[in-house]
Amino acid sequence: MTPSRRLHRLLALVVISIGLVVLAAGAAAAHPLGNFTVNRYSGLVVGVDSVHVDHVLDLAEIPTAQRMPTIDTDGDGVAAPAELGTYGRGVCSAAAGTLELTVAGGPVRLAVGSSTARTVAGQAGLPTLRVMCDLTVQMATISRETTLSLVDTAADEDIGWREMTAAGDGTTLVESDVGVRSKSRRLTRYPADLLSSPLDVRAVQVRAVPGGPALAEPGQDSAGSGIPTGRLTSAFEGLVTRYDGNPLMVLVGLLAAVAVGAAHAVTPGHGKTVMAFYLSGRQQGAIRAAGTVAATVTATHTAGVLLLGVAVSAGTGFVPARLYPWLTAASGLLVAAVGVTLIRSARYPRVHDHLHGHDHPHGHDHPHGHDHPHGHDHP
Repeated sequence: MTPSRRLHRLLALVVISIGLVVLAAGAAAAHPLGNFTVNRYSGLVVGVDSVHVDHVLDLAEIPTAQRMPTIDTDGDGVAAPAELGTYGRGVCSAAAGTLELTVAGGPVRLAVGSSTARTVAGQAGLPTLRVMCDLTVQMATISRETTLSLVDTAADEDIGWREMTAAGDGTTLVESDVGVRSKSRRLTRYPADLLSSPLDVRAVQVRAVPGGPALAEPGQDSAGSGIPTGRLTSAFEGLVTRYDGNPLMVLVGLLAAVAVGAAHAVTPGHGKTVMAFYLSGRQQGAIRAAGTVAATVTATHTAGVLLLGVAVSAGTGFVPARLYPWLTAASGLLVAAVGVTLIRSARYPRVHDHLHGHDHPHGHDHPHGHDHPHGHDHP
C-alpha cells in the first residue's frame, strides 16, 4: 500500500471517529450562521376575524452582548427573568410598529398579544438571545376573497436569516408567495444546505377566502441551534477550570482541545477544510502538506476567537452590518486570487521542473579500468 493511500485511509478513519464523537455530543452551542447575525422569522396566520403574526428574533453572540447593558438594568452581569421579560415586551412593541400589515389595501396596526425572551448558551460561554412575539389584530370577518400583505421594514438593519411563512386558520390561502412551514423551524434548526446562502424574505402577500381547517398550534422550539458540538465544548471548558496545577490535566486538556477542534472542523461550513486535506493527500509530501493545512486552520480559527472577543469588548461601537459587505468582498477576492494561482500552476509548470534535463548524456561509456593488477603477491 502506498504512503498516499495509507494517509487517505488514516484521514478517513479519523473523520469517522470524530463524527461518532460529534453525534454523541448532543445539541449545539455555537451559532451556525455566525457570531454577529440577527435572524428574523415572521409567520402570518390569517383567521376568519383576526390576523396573527408569530414574530421571532434569534440574536447571535455579538448582538446579544451589545444589548446586554440594556437588558441587565441592575448591572449585576446577569440577565434575570424579569429583566428579560421587560426587554422582550419592548422588542415586541417595536416589532408591532415595524411590521407593516395591509388588509384589503388598507394599513392595520398590530398589537402585542404576548412576548417571551430568553438566553441560550452560545460559543465561548457567551449567551445568545431569543425573543418571541405574538402580534395580533382583530378585524372584520373575511366574507370574500381578501388580499393581505406583511412587510418587515426593520429587516435591513442587520445581517442574518430572514424568513416568512403564511397559513390560514379557518380560511384558505388561494395564493401565497411563501411556504406554510418554516424551513428553520422558527429559527431553531437552520438547514445545513442553506447556511452559505441564508433566506432573505422580507415581505409576503396572500389572497385568502373564507372556509378551511383550523390551524394546529405551532410546536415548541428547541433550545439548541443545530451544531452538535456544544456538550463537548462545555465539557472541555469545565476541564480547564479544574486544572489545579496537575500536569496530567494539562495533557488531558490538550487532547480534549484537539478533539473539540477536530469535531468543529467537520461541522457544516467547514467543507473547505476537508477538501484542503484531500488535495494535500494527492501531492508528494502529503503528511507535511496536511500538517501545514492543520496549522493554518488552527491559526485562523484562533484569530477568529480573538476577533470575537475584541468585537464583544467593542460593544455598541461594532456594527457588523456595515463591516460584513467589505469582509465578504475581501474574502471573495482572496479566494479568486488562490484560484488564479492554482490555474497558472497547472497550465505553466514551474521553471524548476525543467532544469533537471534528464535527456543530456551522462557519459557512462568511458572505461572504468578494472583490469589493473591488485598486487596481492607481496610477502
